[in-house]
Amino acid sequence: MPQMTEMLSAVLSRFGLLQTKQDTPSLAVATQQAYPPPTDTLPVLPPGELLAHRCAAVNRIEELAGTTPAHFEQYYLDTLHRFACWSQQRPASPNHYAHPGGLLDLAMETAAAALKIRQGHLLPPGAPPEEAVLKKDLWTFSVFTLALLGEAIKPTSEQTVTLFGETGSRIWNPWSSTISDDPAVRWYRVEFNRENDLNIPESASLMLANLIIAPVGLAWLSSDPHAFSAWLAYLSGDKATAGALGHIIDKARKLPESVSSKASESNKHSEPKPNPLPEPGNVPIQSIHENALESFDSPDGKESLLDQKFPSLETTRPESSEIAELAELETSDIGKDKEAPAAKFMEWLRTGIEQGRIPYNEKNARVHVVPDGVLLVTPNIFKDFTDEWGGGRWDTVQKLFIKRKDHVRTASGENIHHYMVGTGSSQTVLSGFLLKDTALVFGEFVPESNQLIRNAGVCIDNGRSFNGSS
Repeated sequence: MPQMTEMLSAVLSRFGLLQTKQDTPSLAVATQQAYPPPTDTLPVLPPGELLAHRCAAVNRIEELAGTTPAHFEQYYLDTLHRFACWSQQRPASPNHYAHPGGLLDLAMETAAAALKIRQGHLLPPGAPPEEAVLKKDLWTFSVFTLALLGEAIKPTSEQTVTLFGETGSRIWNPWSSTISDDPAVRWYRVEFNRENDLNIPESASLMLANLIIAPVGLAWLSSDPHAFSAWLAYLSGDKATAGALGHIIDKARKLPESVSSKASESNKHSEPKPNPLPEPGNVPIQSIHENALESFDSPDGKESLLDQKFPSLETTRPESSEIAELAELETSDIGKDKEAPAAKFMEWLRTGIEQGRIPYNEKNARVHVVPDGVLLVTPNIFKDFTDEWGGGRWDTVQKLFIKRKDHVRTASGENIHHYMVGTGSSQTVLSGFLLKDTALVFGEFVPESNQLIRNAGVCIDNGRSFNGSS
C-alpha cells in the first residue's frame, strides 16, 4: 500500500494535483458547493485534473516522442496543459467525439497517431543521417504541435461557449483567450451552431498557436527555417509546401475519425442532446482514447496498428537458390483463383505505410524509396506479412506477387534488384523487388528517395556479393 500511495503521489504531482489532505474535495466539487451551477453547464477544471484522467494517453505520447523526461515536461506536457486549458471538456463535434472532453481526447489521439507515423519518415526529408539525428527532436515537436492545432479549428467555428461566474455571463472568444484565463469564471455552456454556414480557413489556426504553445516552444520551432517554413505552410493550408509534415498530419487525422463510431459505441457516453450538453454532476471525465486505440486491434487479437513493432532486419539478401527460382518462375503454374494473397499483401503494404506501422527509408526497414521507384526488401517484407496474418508460406505469397507483375525486372530479366548501403568495408547489399510506380505503395504522396541507398550493379553469385555489371 505505501508503494501504491507513492506512485499515486508521483502521478498527481506531475499533473499539478497533489493536495495536502486526502479528503480535500476536487475543485469541481468545491465549485459546485460554493457556486450552484446554471443549468446545462460544465465546471471549469484545472488542466492537471483533465490530464490526470488521461494518463495512458500522456504516457503514450511521451513514449512516441522519444525524448528525455525534462524535455518532455518543458515542451510536450506544457503544451498539453495549455491545450487542456483552452479545450476544457468541450466535445469535438455533434456526432463524433461528442462526449464531454471529446475535443481533448481527439487531439491527443491524433497527436499519438502522428508521432507514430513520424517514426516512418526521415526528417528533414533527404537529410544526411547526422543532420537527421541532430534535428530529430525539433521535427518531432513540429509534428506534435501540428496535430493538436489541426483538430482545433472545426469545433471552434461550430460552437458558441457561454462563460458563467460570480459577476454574470458572457460569450467566450476562443481566438484570444482560454476558458480558464479568468479565475472568476466557474462554469461554461457549449452549444453547437446548427445554422452556421461559415467556413473558417485553416490558416486561422495560426491565431491559436500563441494560446496553445508557450513562447519557449514557438521559439524552438522557429529556430530551424526549414522546419518552421513547413510548419507554417501546413497551418496556412499550403499542403504542397508542407511536404512530409503535411502528409504525416493528414494521415494521422484520418485514424481517430475512422474509429470514432466504434469507440463511441463501446463507451458509456452517448451523443449529446441537440443543445445543450449533459447536466453537470453526472458528467464522466474519463476519455475514450483507450477504447479508440483498441479499435485498431486486428480481428485475431494482434497488437494495435499504432503499437505494431517490426523485428530487426536479420538478412537482406535472399538465398542463391531463391534467386534462381525467382528468375525462372513461370507464372502460368499458378491458378488465377489463388491470387488473393498477393492482393492482400499489397493492401497490407499500402495500409501499413499510410498508418505509419510499416517504416520506410530507415535502418532495418523493408521498404525504401530509390530514384528508380520503391524497393521491397525480400524475403523479409513477405515474412512480415505472413507473420502478421497468422501463418502461411511467405514464398507462396512472393510467387503470387510476381504473377501480378507490379514490379519491373532487371536489364537481364531477373526479378530481383540489388542495391548498396554504406561505403567501403561497411557496405551491405539490399535485395528486393522494384516497383516503378510509387503510387502502388504511397498513393499521391511522393516521398524523398533514401540518399543512403544506390543501385551499384551488384550481382550475387553463390552467396558472394561484388560490384560489376549484371
